[in-house]
Amino acid sequence: MTERTGLRLVLGLALLTRLAHLIQYLVSPRSGLYYHPVLAAARFVQEAGMLASGTQPSGAFAYADPGYAYILASSIATGLGAWPVLALQLSCGVLTALLVYRLALTAGASPSAGAAAGALWTLYAPASFYELTLLSVSLTGAMVAVFAFACSRPRIGTIDALALGLIPGLLCGLRPQLFPILLVPLILLLKRRQTFELAICIAAAALPMVLLAGQQRARGGPASPVATSAGFNLFIGHNPDADGYSPAAPSIGLVEDMRRDIHQVADDYAAERGYSTRQGADAWFMRQALAWIRRNPGRAAGLEFVKFSAFFGLRPFDSYYDVGRVNRIGPVFRLSAPRWLLIGFFCLGLVPFLARGGGRFVLIAPIVFCLASGLLFVHTERYSLPVLPLMCAVGAAGVTLATGGIRSRHPGWIGLSLAGLVLMVPAIIRPVPRVPEGLYQQSMAIRAYQLGDYQLSLGLFERSAVESPPGSYCWVMSQREAARIAGALGMRERAAQHVEALSSMGFGPD
Repeated sequence: MTERTGLRLVLGLALLTRLAHLIQYLVSPRSGLYYHPVLAAARFVQEAGMLASGTQPSGAFAYADPGYAYILASSIATGLGAWPVLALQLSCGVLTALLVYRLALTAGASPSAGAAAGALWTLYAPASFYELTLLSVSLTGAMVAVFAFACSRPRIGTIDALALGLIPGLLCGLRPQLFPILLVPLILLLKRRQTFELAICIAAAALPMVLLAGQQRARGGPASPVATSAGFNLFIGHNPDADGYSPAAPSIGLVEDMRRDIHQVADDYAAERGYSTRQGADAWFMRQALAWIRRNPGRAAGLEFVKFSAFFGLRPFDSYYDVGRVNRIGPVFRLSAPRWLLIGFFCLGLVPFLARGGGRFVLIAPIVFCLASGLLFVHTERYSLPVLPLMCAVGAAGVTLATGGIRSRHPGWIGLSLAGLVLMVPAIIRPVPRVPEGLYQQSMAIRAYQLGDYQLSLGLFERSAVESPPGSYCWVMSQREAARIAGALGMRERAAQHVEALSSMGFGPD
């Protein structure tokens, strides 16, 4: 296979799949329910609407990627709603597939292996699903791929240096945990003594950071480009209820409800304890998390093992959108590449790539930073997905090198290739859990409620209660919301049944 043929195959497949996903999105009667913003994204929509109308939101940045609200506001300001940003995200999916192919070739892959890497990424259902949600996942993935491509060029020119600074600066507002990738071009430029390009890179990184810091200051927060939630994020990963995945801590009352996301719940929780400012509340959560880690070092180490296992896990996990069940949405997603295939491809190629691959530092550093972030906080597919394209490129290069070594009658390459599979062993010991059916139905019920389909929401809450263990938080919330909705719809007997079920377990209706 020639390089041009491989490029055409990847481009054709990327365009075809994105077109199929878009058609499915437009014609499926349940698209609104599946893709409607969950609480994690609803804040973006709310703030974007305010910004587009000229209203300045109040309060410090509370969540991981506040910059996305400004991108969405620009889309809304065109008068076309979210469609411009969704079109941009679909384009980013195609661009990322092409960059996977190019990065693989640059790292040492054959055109066939590079095309396989591009195809794996293109056919990975969660990646294309997020492109039609109001989240920054696909934008961030494309930015990281562009960043790696610019870093891998033989010489970093002025335009490259501009991009290599601008992208980490923008990540402060989209995925701040990946901001440390700025170290990659800084180290490369220092080693190459390109002082002018180094200055350009630093200045470009500072520009979006200064703008974001100014926006946060204008809203009443600190003059910082990142969200004031590091302490709380550490807490949700290290508390008595922490499981490595969920942001909730139900035993102390930190759980989302129909009207508040987890950060809003945390603000109220901290305010009840005398910490009324976001900075004060976040510092308090930080102290609580560090104290818990000191008291429970063994438990904390166990959580790190769980999150490490999930990063190299065999199935995707996102408690909000449950991308593990994304194939329920429609037939297009049923023809997808499983996550274990992408991870296995990466692991098979990792050690040969580290031994002989090109641009090792450039491709591996973002993966390491992303893994470190997951270990520090919680694992979810949305957070790890931006580096999966680089992992596909690494796999392609490493498999090519190993295959070449084996053909040259150096059997040691077999051992090098198989050695990387050790990273998948923790995922077998601690497999990624499936989102319980009751929680999945509850998530659908909340979105149906936000869409204004109260009959559907009632039915889904009732199904959630049936699927959940009696007395569990999910069961209680579903029964309460079902009682409230049924009462509002005038279904008094139906509402009374839910109240009676709650009373039988010792719970009230509120």
